[in-house]
Amino acid sequence: MKIRYTLSKLDIFMAQQRYSFRSVQPWVLLVLMSGLWFYIGFTADESPQPLRFRFFAGALYGSGLAIVWLVFVALFRAISITTGKLEGIVGEHSLEVTEAGLLETTRFNETLVRWEAFRPTQSTTRHVYIRASDSQWYQVPKGQGFIEGDLPSFVAAIDARVTRSLSSTL
Repeated sequence: MKIRYTLSKLDIFMAQQRYSFRSVQPWVLLVLMSGLWFYIGFTADESPQPLRFRFFAGALYGSGLAIVWLVFVALFRAISITTGKLEGIVGEHSLEVTEAGLLETTRFNETLVRWEAFRPTQSTTRHVYIRASDSQWYQVPKGQGFIEGDLPSFVAAIDARVTRSLSSTL
């Protein structure tokens, strides 16, 4: 079973942004900075503020820093994506289910990932994410960019193999 699709720089940017909002770093920053702000306000000797105000100020300060972090990351990624070549990522991809694993072919490389490494697939309204490991995944567009193949059957075949692989390791 085989599918073909094309990824654009916008697809890559949107996937990275999706990951950023699900990433733990901005939320850890929010908690740490809120705690720091609360601690500073709580231990100040001169006219300590009411507890409600310190909680509110800590949450506001931490939220502001998390937003600044997310905007900075988005700008950095946008600049790196627009200035980089991204060869092997942007362009046409072919994925094929084989007995040994999932075979990805692009103009620049051919990669086989064995079934033992895979995790269950994830789906959004625009893409299917095939997780080849905890840190590697394939992003397959559902609409524009999809060229050839039966995507629902392809995903079902991968999920069946992943389920078999996961149950055999337990």
